[in-house]
Amino acid sequence: MQTNLKKPSESVLCSSVEDTLPIIDEISKRYEINIHSQFSNNVLPKIYLNSNAKGKIVPINPVNLCRAIDLIEKEINLYATKPIKQVLKNIYLADKLSFYQVEYGGTAIGDSLYLTVGSVEQGYSDKYIAELFHHELSSLFFHYLAFDKSTWKNANPENFKYLESDKEVLAQVAKGDVNHYSTQNYENGFLSEYGKTNLENDFNTYAEVLMTEPEKLEALAKRYSRINMKLVLVQNFYSLLLIE
Repeated sequence: MQTNLKKPSESVLCSSVEDTLPIIDEISKRYEINIHSQFSNNVLPKIYLNSNAKGKIVPINPVNLCRAIDLIEKEINLYATKPIKQVLKNIYLADKLSFYQVEYGGTAIGDSLYLTVGSVEQGYSDKYIAELFHHELSSLFFHYLAFDKSTWKNANPENFKYLESDKEVLAQVAKGDVNHYSTQNYENGFLSEYGKTNLENDFNTYAEVLMTEPEKLEALAKRYSRINMKLVLVQNFYSLLLIE
């Protein structure tokens, strides 16, 4: 689950909604998934609709749909069809997404991705949307395919412990400092404060950077041995998922 922290934008807004239909159809047929841009709040699992979670999702503004579909097509086509078919069935494109009164950029639940996409003027750059997509998709791979979690833990400092509950993770996310970068985090094998919350989030941060800025990750791996250990693991895992 990624918090809604935007990055500088660089692309041009696309508003031709009609052009999305053949692209959506092509993606749906190739990967056997459904892409949703119109839906009610009930698309969220019931566990997130109770009075505590107060889950809320607002469908994407149609003016942002074309660019969102173009970017998803570009990024999903990096993957082989088989692993996508194994883990993903639905993509919900939203304007806003929140749980426990905290806004999120996206999340992965069950076999579905929930992704918020706004205009470039709102800070939803092409790079940010690509990172978001790979970040959330990696959660499905993490849960449903055979990833070596024990070896990953061995790359962490000896006495390090991830947070123990979802409540603790949400509290950390709510502080708004989850994307903080520091030399100390790098030395300990974490790309951000967010990566320290739990093993899945740690893995997510590596996956998104591997898929969008591999040269950055490789440069960090040359300087920090723990990052290198995790990079090797995620590279080996993703070598089975991507088109050669």
